[in-house]
Amino acid sequence: MKKVLFLLICLLPSVATWAGARFNYSYEGQTLTYEIINETEQTCMVVGHANAINGAVTIPRASKYDGELYLVVGIGDNAFEDCSSLTSITIPNSVTSIGEWAFGWCSSLTSVTIPNSVTSIGDCAFRGCSSLTSVTIPNSVTSIGIGAFDSCSALTSVTIPNSVTSIGDYAFEFCRSLTSITIPNSVTSIGDNAFEGCSSLTSVTIPNSVTSIGDYAFRDCSSLTSVAIPNSVTSIGSSVFDGCRSLTSITIPNSVTSIGDQAFYDCRALTSVTIPNSVTSIGVKAFSLCSSLTSITIPNSVTSIGGRAFGWCSALTSVTIPNSVTSIGWYAFYYCSNLKEIYYDAENPITAWKNVFSNYKQPTLYVNASAMDKIKATIPWSLFEKIEAYEFSGIDDITVDNKQIDYSAEYEVYNLNGQKIGDSLENLAPGVYIIGQGRKVEKRMIK
Repeated sequence: MKKVLFLLICLLPSVATWAGARFNYSYEGQTLTYEIINETEQTCMVVGHANAINGAVTIPRASKYDGELYLVVGIGDNAFEDCSSLTSITIPNSVTSIGEWAFGWCSSLTSVTIPNSVTSIGDCAFRGCSSLTSVTIPNSVTSIGIGAFDSCSALTSVTIPNSVTSIGDYAFEFCRSLTSITIPNSVTSIGDNAFEGCSSLTSVTIPNSVTSIGDYAFRDCSSLTSVAIPNSVTSIGSSVFDGCRSLTSITIPNSVTSIGDQAFYDCRALTSVTIPNSVTSIGVKAFSLCSSLTSITIPNSVTSIGGRAFGWCSALTSVTIPNSVTSIGWYAFYYCSNLKEIYYDAENPITAWKNVFSNYKQPTLYVNASAMDKIKATIPWSLFEKIEAYEFSGIDDITVDNKQIDYSAEYEVYNLNGQKIGDSLENLAPGVYIIGQGRKVEKRMIK
């Protein structure tokens, strides 16, 4: 037994140098705690601090333990979390990864330079760094983790490099001082809540590489005035632009097939929106409380309109509902107090709840003459006091007389594939186009 104990005691010094062993090392007045990652390669990472952290901290390229140098290659999870007196950090080029919550809630941290050696920024790595004003992410980084810069409320600018392929959920949530962001062509997905609550964000550029925009991605970006959604995006998720009260117009590309619940909810400055023929469903509250929206044309591709989809759109005066719609949810057009014209192009009207509309006295319902009897026998259409026949004519005839065209007027101009190409007839190449002005839609041959 004594011999066995002796052998174990002799082995103790070597145990301390195994991977996972921890040690303290002082450098420039700060004592940090390190953990050995690989004894053979003599690498380690910062995992904490042995004394209170105040002011500036410089992480050395190498630390020393038991007379040996260990290369610092990482900053571990929670390494500096809640170091509220940390003002700046210098990270050496040897570091390749910054762990989860590494600098979480370091509320006095004003600046950080992430070296080119870093390839990943962990979840919530800088979350709650409320004094951080700017950050440059190097080209070596390929992913920005969940909540990486969440609640960095003083952050005014950030550069996302072309190496990044995904922006994680909550990545820049509540960065209230961020005014603009350019997303590079390398990014294919924008996570849920990625820029939610960025209330100073006025513009954003989304590249054609992006195929999905997560739920709540730009929710409550109350200063956002315009955004271009690229043709690569196939769906607009729930509440993506919910509460973007300065957004005045939006163009939804032909690639989009669905508009999610509350996608544009409470976008009070939104005056116009073009829904393309690719969209098949409009979600619950999708445009609810868009109080500046004056008219809406729902394309023939749409089969369902969700409950409260256009509810409380108090400036809405005209709406067109195509015959493709098979379901209309509760309160879909409720409290549209200025609604005067409803165009319902259906031979076989669908049955819906009485509360789809709140006012059946003021608006005039325009329907196909051939469907008049069915309309008057079907709720909610039969509740309208004013129902008139309307000819929903096609656009088979081609007008060739260019002299009758007012080139200074605004038109909706489409090619023959139904893709919108502009709002003006000026500078159009000779050819045949579909043009619309108000309720009038026709083919025009431009010479």
